[in-house]
Amino acid sequence: MAGPILRRRVLLALPPVLALAGCGFQPLYGDAAGGEDVLADTAAVEVTVPHGRLGQWLKAALADDLNPSMLSVPTEYDLLISLGRTTKALAIQLDTTITRYDLILDAVFSLNRRSDGAPVYRNRVRRIASYNVSQEPYSTQVAEEDAERRAAVEASRQIATLIAVFFREQKVGPAETVS
Repeated sequence: MAGPILRRRVLLALPPVLALAGCGFQPLYGDAAGGEDVLADTAAVEVTVPHGRLGQWLKAALADDLNPSMLSVPTEYDLLISLGRTTKALAIQLDTTITRYDLILDAVFSLNRRSDGAPVYRNRVRRIASYNVSQEPYSTQVAEEDAERRAAVEASRQIATLIAVFFREQKVGPAETVS
């Protein structure tokens, strides 16, 4: 019984895999298709964030995202990040009571070469996380802090991906587009 089901799953998964192989897909991390590994480059980045809880969550997440293999390499780049945090009412009752907020995290960053301080890459990311407002102030505070943490983790992943793509393009050139 398991045989036909397994074969059907393999047959269903085959077309997307073949499509990726035909489009010139190359893994970001690793040496496939002649590419170079960017793990050492991302591990050579030191992160500077604003003080405070939000900055510390972002820095901790970036430490994991930029150096997942815990490589010990000399620091070659400084990543300077400035953060902006705003909230926007998302759900408003008829009596004007706000019951849900969007927390908006803006992170503007600059990757600078440590040897001369020259910026080599700049960008900006924006992440939104929502949270509910409760009748209990402590519950609302916990929900808001969780939204901050989630937004910081998502921003970290996006920043780390953008930086890894930047390093990859520096090594192998921009990806070719297929028409």
